[in-house]
Amino acid sequence: MRLDHGAGESDCCAVDKPEEDRLADYDHAHGHDMHEWGEPEPIQKPDRLDVTIAVRFTADEIAAVRQRATEAAVKPTVFIRRAALHSHNPLDRDLLAKVVDDLRTDVQRLASVIRTEPSSGGTE
Repeated sequence: MRLDHGAGESDCCAVDKPEEDRLADYDHAHGHDMHEWGEPEPIQKPDRLDVTIAVRFTADEIAAVRQRATEAAVKPTVFIRRAALHSHNPLDRDLLAKVVDDLRTDVQRLASVIRTEPSSGGTE
């Protein structure tokens, strides 16, 4: 005999009575031992994402974002959020320009010193 369980004509959920009895007996014997489960652990609810900002990308940029999100197995929005929140500080262009100028000055001084030093021809 098969039980219908209100599923209509479909047999997708039908279970033989002996099998159902066996499963019920097992559940009764093992499923109600709450000590087996241990103490419940609190679930941390994520903060609600309630602010939206618009970011514009070129077609090539969004294709790259989508590709990298796919590689990371996340949605593009998650990828962008993580990149924005977990990346290093944005590039300070003024500081970078000063570092480049300082390096240029150092290289010019070094080149000047090299040109003015007498060359050693290996003869004594």
